[in-house]
Amino acid sequence: MTDAGIILVVDDEPLILELVSAVLEDLRHAVVAVGNSRDALAVARERSAELRLLISDVTMPDMNGDELADAITEFCDSVAVLLMSGQPGDSQLADERDNCDFIKKPFSVTDLLSKVEEMLGAT
Repeated sequence: MTDAGIILVVDDEPLILELVSAVLEDLRHAVVAVGNSRDALAVARERSAELRLLISDVTMPDMNGDELADAITEFCDSVAVLLMSGQPGDSQLADERDNCDFIKKPFSVTDLLSKVEEMLGAT
């Protein structure tokens, strides 16, 4: 496991959640994967001292990824945020917040890893 802390991955699509988590775990990142915003908030509160990166889908049923990032950064302001979406126009959400980036679905493993390493290097 790397010493970069934990990466919290949030997506309501199980296949995406599993794929992103598996890729990051293969590179020895500590990953916590959850399928909804409510569980993500609970994990973030419980492990805020370890949380380094939030990777979240933008479009989710209860709370979208941008709102989730707002809620988490209220008590964990040093966390980096990587938003992911296949919807046109969602990339602008990353431009509106500090320490945030965006990756468009579908993305390659190489693109995901590049973004993650870039973001963890910046925290």
